[in-house]
Amino acid sequence: MESNDDNGESYKKECRICFDSSDGIHFGIYSCRACAAFFRRTVSMKLEYKCRGAQQCPIERAQRNMCRHCRFEKCLQEGMKIAAVQNFRDGIGKRKLSNTVEVDELKKRSNVQIASIPCSSMTQVTSSDDVPKASSSEISLSENSRNTVGTLKILQKMHEGYLHFLTIRKATNAMLTTDISNLDIFGHQKELQESNFDACKKVCQWEARLINDIINTYFHPFTNLGIEEKNELFRSFFCYFTHTDPAYQSFKKFGHEEGNDRLLMPDGGYIKCSELEKFYVNSTMVHGTPEETAKIFRPAMQYMVIVIIGHMKRIHITEIEYVALLGLFLWNDATLSLSMETVGMIHDTQTMILNDLHNYYRSQLLTESEITRKTGELMLLLPKLTRSVFMLRENSYLGEIFDLFEADICCKNINSYGAV
Repeated sequence: MESNDDNGESYKKECRICFDSSDGIHFGIYSCRACAAFFRRTVSMKLEYKCRGAQQCPIERAQRNMCRHCRFEKCLQEGMKIAAVQNFRDGIGKRKLSNTVEVDELKKRSNVQIASIPCSSMTQVTSSDDVPKASSSEISLSENSRNTVGTLKILQKMHEGYLHFLTIRKATNAMLTTDISNLDIFGHQKELQESNFDACKKVCQWEARLINDIINTYFHPFTNLGIEEKNELFRSFFCYFTHTDPAYQSFKKFGHEEGNDRLLMPDGGYIKCSELEKFYVNSTMVHGTPEETAKIFRPAMQYMVIVIIGHMKRIHITEIEYVALLGLFLWNDATLSLSMETVGMIHDTQTMILNDLHNYYRSQLLTESEITRKTGELMLLLPKLTRSVFMLRENSYLGEIFDLFEADICCKNINSYGAV
């Protein structure tokens, strides 16, 4: 394609990456919104791509998505500036976390045996010069994108709650660790340790109370429900959460590693699918041999690593997207005992979550077709997560029948019809 450098007017009309129509300057050069959004996502999320060819793939409008490696390289070659990309702004603002008080309270609670997952009213948790000049249309677009994030109706608060949960979990895991030498001056683990079955079950018990607090405080309008309906929704949600969050945390920790077979566990340690029997060694709650127990659970763990984490890697799932999935797990109308009023509330909340997700994608400068694709890719993860949860639950029931280990108290009383 001939260069249009000599003709400024015609040059401005096309994207220098894919030769589609340009709508202005993005990150230093004239480009279309699709290429600008692609460059922004790649830089802000620190994505890396591999070319399946000879790194000379043609990048044109009809096939600009064929090779992301060559597309990104062309962005750089044509002059797009990494320094001009601003990280996604958290519209939540500064947070003041009273971690010390809450961790002390959790420490007291962890000594109490939980017979079933509680669901009661909970207390409130405290919660450049390198940038090129842009056209007026681009400035308007950028301002609109940033404002969109700040107008999320419920996803923003849910995300704040999830971040708060992670902070408390990290502090509590450090408090419960038996290897003090593995902690730095801030109480964080220096190196990942192998996880243990007993430790994970202990963490699962106090996390039930913590998640209950988080849901009541941050997942609107859950607090407006009656106690019985809270129980119904929370029991199903907590089982999904305890089985899917390890997959998401493992994606964040190990997703960049090729051939990884490790899973990050709730106690802050990890397990290897190829050495799963180590997870059950020296456990007072395991009655069978570690090898027998590992044989039952290994297929479900491998499914999580290969299918679930594989899907998350393929779509480059973000934390906002993951929190949206958590919201859909919670607001699930497949429970027969709910009142018609509550079912209507569930449908309204599902709609708000999907609207917020759409606005979040718009804030990332995605085109409407890209938003449709991204939403579809995310929704395709739901049945896979559901299958993973049911595989693990069936394994638990099988292990209990053969008395290989004590049943997982966290999901023992979960309704069998609580599927998404």
